[in-house]
Amino acid sequence: AYLLANGLRGKVKLIYIDPPFDSGADYVRKVNLRGSAVPLEGEGYVLGEQIQYADIWSNDNYLQYMYERLLLLKELIAEDGSIYLHCDWHRNYHIRCLMDEVFGPDHFLSEIVWQRTASHNDPGRYGVIHDLIHFYSKGVSYIWNNPKVPQSQSYIDQFFIYAESPTGEVRRIKKGENCPAGWRRFRLGNFASPHPRPNLTYEYKGYKPPANGWKVSIEKMRELDKQGRLFFPETKDGRIQTKSYLDEVEEGKPAPDLWTDMPAIQAQSTEREDYPTQKPESLLERIISASSNPGDIVLDCFLGSGTTAAVAQKLGRRWIGADIN
Repeated sequence: AYLLANGLRGKVKLIYIDPPFDSGADYVRKVNLRGSAVPLEGEGYVLGEQIQYADIWSNDNYLQYMYERLLLLKELIAEDGSIYLHCDWHRNYHIRCLMDEVFGPDHFLSEIVWQRTASHNDPGRYGVIHDLIHFYSKGVSYIWNNPKVPQSQSYIDQFFIYAESPTGEVRRIKKGENCPAGWRRFRLGNFASPHPRPNLTYEYKGYKPPANGWKVSIEKMRELDKQGRLFFPETKDGRIQTKSYLDEVEEGKPAPDLWTDMPAIQAQSTEREDYPTQKPESLLERIISASSNPGDIVLDCFLGSGTTAAVAQKLGRRWIGADIN
């Protein structure tokens, strides 16, 4: 309400929040204290611990708490802005219903599954190793910078199976074999038209066209050939294909909605602030980079350890953070 009253209605491009999960627990952090080590009477914690927030709710109280805040947050978001809400299995289905109610089901974009830990045993059930992040837009058009994730080595080994020397020599790379130094690894691409194209049905250097014809005109074919972008089979019975070099697609592949490449904060991590629900910077880097641009305002009103603000600052965004602590 304070931000709305101070001119920020419709000005925030991105909101990321990691609110209480209704986990039924009090979250504490360790603090360094000097002096007596006498336990504090009448409290559920001991000297050397500091409660960050209580996460114990009645059903109606939690839903009302979240609903009221989502209504206010919607008013702050720009028409091309979006919101990411981080939760877990405790209230995932309720949160999704609230988000649909406030933003509209047509503005739901993704339910991101973040694998935050390795497999472990939860007695009597499957081990819980993931959180959920709900991604909604405010309007029909929204900022989307198409985030990428690195290609896995298994993906490279499966598809980038050829290498080319500086002199143009080509050889096949066997599984587990390293690409020779100075050579460029590449994959082959289909060059056939998906639909019948009689005007693009022609022979090229003695190679027969596909049944539907090629994807490009003969002029474009000659240009690609001159650029070294075509792969010619050893026999004329084979089919010409295109070459895509690994060093030109190293930015990776489009990020899916299953994130397995960013583990939670570990005990030895340099990011660690001893905040009980701290999230890794890599998680916020992907979200902020994907859904905002430099100079945009990013808001986190459950700031906690401050990761959202820290990452927004590094990425050149303006930011607003708030927390009860």
